[in-house]
Amino acid sequence: MKHKWLVGTGILLVLFWTLLILFFSSQPSEASHEQSGAFVKLYDAANQVFRFNENPVLNRIENFVYMDLLEGKYLSTNAKIRKLAHFTLYGVLGGLTTLVAYVISTYLNWQKSKWFLSLISGILFPLIIAALDELNQSRIDRTSSLSDVLLDGTGAGCGTILVLVLISGFNAFAVYIKNRK
Repeated sequence: MKHKWLVGTGILLVLFWTLLILFFSSQPSEASHEQSGAFVKLYDAANQVFRFNENPVLNRIENFVYMDLLEGKYLSTNAKIRKLAHFTLYGVLGGLTTLVAYVISTYLNWQKSKWFLSLISGILFPLIIAALDELNQSRIDRTSSLSDVLLDGTGAGCGTILVLVLISGFNAFAVYIKNRK
């Protein structure tokens, strides 16, 4: 493998991000609520400047997600921040895992299966971590929820797709530059 440091760095990033997620999920409910409360204050301050709640597009998205998909649950700002954190943390994990799987597949010369392996890895690994995360929460005086696992999987799927689109765009650009010469 030509660039072992790249693979090693990627694996360390995935491991770090996974441990960060598990650290947050291992916090007692009071500490977790306090952490999300700090982000609520940050959101409220940003909302004073940018007026997110007055944007019709954002309002439609918010209504679709919280009223249609989540059936009117999680309407407090704190709950919304917590759900957004789930989606975002696992989106990053999915993206990182996808990128690492792609790099490993490329350097192992698995050209025919690298896209498939990257897609599956980017979704499956975060889903396993999400299930373990919720199992852990059920053991430490916190509510565990299948809907959180589904939200985490959705975030991982979005992160995976985003990274695959970026890789595809980068590859197309590299071919374009190569053919220009």
